[in-house]
Amino acid sequence: MGIATFKDCASLSYVGLPKSLKTIGEEAFKGCKSLTRVHLPEGVSYAKEGNKRSFPATVKFVDENGVLLQAEKKAAPTPPPAPKPLFDIIDGVLRACRGECKRITIPVSAKEIGACVFLNHTELLTVNVPGTVRKIGKSAFEGCKNLELVTFAHGLFEIGDWAFKDCEKLEFVDDIPDTVTKIGARAFCGCKNLNTLQISASVKEVGAGAFDDCPALKEIKISKKAPCYRALKKMLPEHIKLVKV
Repeated sequence: MGIATFKDCASLSYVGLPKSLKTIGEEAFKGCKSLTRVHLPEGVSYAKEGNKRSFPATVKFVDENGVLLQAEKKAAPTPPPAPKPLFDIIDGVLRACRGECKRITIPVSAKEIGACVFLNHTELLTVNVPGTVRKIGKSAFEGCKNLELVTFAHGLFEIGDWAFKDCEKLEFVDDIPDTVTKIGARAFCGCKNLNTLQISASVKEVGAGAFDDCPALKEIKISKKAPCYRALKKMLPEHIKLVKV
């Protein structure tokens, strides 16, 4: 069927197309204001771009039994996957995280999480620190206000100053490994929802104000053998009790 074959046939209301039809020219039925139904034989697809432009937008297509045909819909494009986190690790020190940084596991190639790497990354929700990491640097996770969970593994030695300061939604910190020897000054200061913590016997030093402004933290479980016990007891806010285990 050629281009504009029935163009402007205003009284045409129904069209039955033959099985022998191969193509329908553009604007073949343009201006056919009364055309409402078109019979398409099997094998003729009206979803092809050329066919769609041949008919008025008001036309309904039916099969040989008069049953309304459903338009062939194109599948919705699949959204691109969220970019995976890209870690910049230089000489074993994690320096930056780019891409999707919501629920992350620090790569085992990292021996240290550098200072301020995740500073104010408010999109960060959970962090898993593997046993290959020896140190968490100063302010590494400071200001991660939506961080909810941190898990550590055996092998960590130091949690730096201000490492988790102002992580307001942080409720649970996995037991600090028995390899940790130092918790820096104000390391967990401002973690307003932190409600449980246990310190192992290996911890020798806890910096000033490490647990200040933690109103939900009522007690800290600490090993009877922990060298830092007396110093920690003196510096803790009054509402936090030390419980020996």
